Parts: sequence; structure tokens; C-alpha cells
Amino acid sequence: MQLSDLIKSNALTGVAIGIGAALVAPALLPLVTGSAKPIVKGFIKAALLAYEKSQEAGAELGEFAEDMLAEARAELDAERAQHAAAVAAAAGAAATRPRRGGASRRPRQRLTGTAATPPATEGSVG
Repeated sequence: MQLSDLIKSNALTGVAIGIGAALVAPALLPLVTGSAKPIVKGFIKAALLAYEKSQEAGAELGEFAEDMLAEARAELDAERAQHAAAVAAAAGAAATRPRRGGASRRPRQRLTGTAATPPATEGSVG
């Protein structure tokens, strides 16, 4: 049997089942809906309860995430303030500490050249 024969036979079978269901459904529908109605209601109630529970769980998760974010920000702000205070205290201590060598110490001379070009001096042509 070839694939095209199989597809044609299955298609015909599907069409036949569809036509049969369409003919029989009006007769069976009142019987099925009468007994299935409580079952369908039960499924709908269960789905609504599950939806409400998931909404509650989502809200609790959102609150938890917001709390964790607020705590992390507060800790980070406290750490930054502590670090800034330590830096300010160190800078204040360095400013009040006397320099080694006294006030007569000359400032360091800045080098303006690179290794390839020496710095310019007076009298040199550049």
C-alpha cells in the first residue's frame, strides 16, 4: 500500500466519522449535557479556585521580592555611607598630619617627555 492510498483512506474515514457524529450529536447532546453539567461545573469551580490561589501566591511572591529589594538597598546604602565616612576620616587625618621633611621641601619636578623624546631644556632647539 502506498502512502497516497493510506492518506486517501484515512481522509475518507475521517470524513465519514465527522458526518456520523454530526448526525448523531443532536440526539445524544441532551443526554450528555444533562449528566455532564455537574462535572463541567466542578471543573470550572476547580479552575477558579486554582486561579485565585495562584493570584494569592503571586502577590505574596511580589511582596517578598519587594521586601528583599528594600533590605538589599538599605544595606548597600549603609555600606556606602560607612565607606564614605572612612574615606573622609582618612582624608581628614592625612590633612592634619605634618609632612615629612617640613615645609621647605621642594615639589617634585614633572617630566614632560617620553622615553623616545627627552624633555626640553633651556637653550635646546626643539
